[in-house]
Amino acid sequence: MDKIIAASKINIEPCTITSIKPPSTSHFLFENMDNNAIKYVIDNSVVREFKENYILVQQGDKSEYIYFLLKGTARTFRSNCEGQEITIRMLQQGETFMESAIFMEGNSPISAQTISAAEFLMIPKDFVKVKIMHNNQFASNLLQISTHHYKNIIQQVDSISTKTPTERVGYFLLKVRMDQVKQGIGLSDIIVLPFKKSMIASHLNMTPETFSRALKKLRSKGVRVEQDKIILDNTHALCEFCDSDMGHFCYRYETEDCPIDY
Repeated sequence: MDKIIAASKINIEPCTITSIKPPSTSHFLFENMDNNAIKYVIDNSVVREFKENYILVQQGDKSEYIYFLLKGTARTFRSNCEGQEITIRMLQQGETFMESAIFMEGNSPISAQTISAAEFLMIPKDFVKVKIMHNNQFASNLLQISTHHYKNIIQQVDSISTKTPTERVGYFLLKVRMDQVKQGIGLSDIIVLPFKKSMIASHLNMTPETFSRALKKLRSKGVRVEQDKIILDNTHALCEFCDSDMGHFCYRYETEDCPIDY
């Protein structure tokens, strides 16, 4: 059974919510909103805890909430009638999902599931539709989040369609590295994988075996695997997988220290 907590009774101060920095979303739900506006959203929402591997939304269901991930990890995915799945997004603390789906006239095109035990702030669809009419900043935040997700989907489709498995894995590892930069960790030569390798493989539309082979091929470039960590013996080991979208997050981009000629 999932656990329901009244949002008005849970100890979530606006300053705590606004201090959560999403790992990969450049513009998130409560940015630049004042504390009273944030409190109003929280008071009209519900906080729920779910066990691991819990299906939150089934593909084809109605979308009733925006989910804001407070603790744990989750994913969104699509599946076909044969049960084959592809992971669309892998989610961590501070990220949101179902923003676009609640504005669709039809049913949800994706499923959502917890990966670990997780806690969510669930914002009702009807409240969101009213709120965006009266709070321009909230509406702008939703639009920018949806735009960011759209860009990521374009990159994912491009990667699956045009890149080899090794290139896909290299690009993904570079993206995780740049996400660490955005979180303030810096440009480290140690990359901590945020999810299990099998989940990452699904996200990259490949089998776990293909993912492992791709990692082995990267060894010659100075990329080593130690459990859930990727060690770069050469700090430029992943640079060949960079593009202009990714480069903007690197302080070496378009400098003399950048090994890539754009």
